[in-house]
Amino acid sequence: MFSFNRPRLHQLLSGFASICLLGFCLLVSACSDSSSRFCQWAGDCPSGRECTGGICIEKEVSPKAKERQMLVVSPCPGTKEVPKATLLASKQYSLYLAQDNEAVYWTSYRSGKEGGGKAAVSRVRKSLLQVNSLGHSPSGAMGVAVDATHVYWVTRGGKLFRVPKSGGNPELVHSEKNGEFHAIALDATHVYWTQRGSTQWMVKSLSKKGGVLTTIAKETGFIALAVDSQAVYFSWQKQLVKYDKVSGKIKVLHRLNPRELVLDDNHVYWGVAVSEYSRALRIFKMSKRGENPRLLASHSSLVHMTSEPSVSPVGFSHLFVDKEHLYYRDNDECMAPWAKEGECGKEGLFRIKKDGTQPTKILHQLDTYITGIIVDERFIFWMSNDGSLKRLKRCGWKP
Repeated sequence: MFSFNRPRLHQLLSGFASICLLGFCLLVSACSDSSSRFCQWAGDCPSGRECTGGICIEKEVSPKAKERQMLVVSPCPGTKEVPKATLLASKQYSLYLAQDNEAVYWTSYRSGKEGGGKAAVSRVRKSLLQVNSLGHSPSGAMGVAVDATHVYWVTRGGKLFRVPKSGGNPELVHSEKNGEFHAIALDATHVYWTQRGSTQWMVKSLSKKGGVLTTIAKETGFIALAVDSQAVYFSWQKQLVKYDKVSGKIKVLHRLNPRELVLDDNHVYWGVAVSEYSRALRIFKMSKRGENPRLLASHSSLVHMTSEPSVSPVGFSHLFVDKEHLYYRDNDECMAPWAKEGECGKEGLFRIKKDGTQPTKILHQLDTYITGIIVDERFIFWMSNDGSLKRLKRCGWKP
């Protein structure tokens, strides 16, 4: 009977046009990426496939091995210790996180059947690792923030809610028919949020006791918002500005438009988009007086930012600042000019010292991207777009 060597035939015909017939390549290029690609050894096959019987087939990966590949944690610097990640909650689908000393809080932008029946606002206690529902609201819960007694959150339906930390029914604090609320921040007496109107974005505020609604500015950004005891920081007319609470005046701090921003005691940190539609940002640092701006990191896929409870408990959570470090997510494989299709799924969580030195990779994960980061003195908490909330022990901390 006539026979032929299929890999050899594949090599001989590699320069011609190609077709596939009944799952086999008669000529090469049209089938070069298919599961029936001919091979002689493993190096002939694309990543994730192996050479069996002269044909590239998908590798069989055990569930445990696949799980190990999905999340890779870096060893602690100078040691072989690899901190263990712990799954705290699933099917949460959150873009915003907040925290106090006792718990981590989040909103679920999917609720009801779409979100697996989860509540709009939930928390996990840091000591007991118990997840509790704090309240339900219409779907589309967005920014969340906490003070000493309450959890506040806003929705895309134009509503501001709060619920006591001790438990109880959610209270509708404020609502607007023609509004879409996104980011939220608190100080000792007021609530601040970004709002989309019929034609533009704006920043508004309201006393926690109720009263007169104040429009601080129009033509603002929809996410960049942070508050301290003296001022409100946000994007206005594509510039970084601060609003003085006493004088009511707006001061331009920098001409680069912030997509995200966060505060510590003396500085503003903000992310500037590399291009209009890019998730990649450059991170800048500047004094709150508007002096000495400097670039800390570039090509960082940042989203919502927050800071530790002792500094300013605002309601975003993808860049995080503590006493010594800035934490951020990055996706170099996606942004690099040489990136190949499919490599954008590998995303890392990094930290860098506030002086811009010692950037360190903490972990990377595949097929999911990070939607929120919260850090305290003991643990790193992060939410991913698959709805999972995980925590990782910080290097050097011992119970």
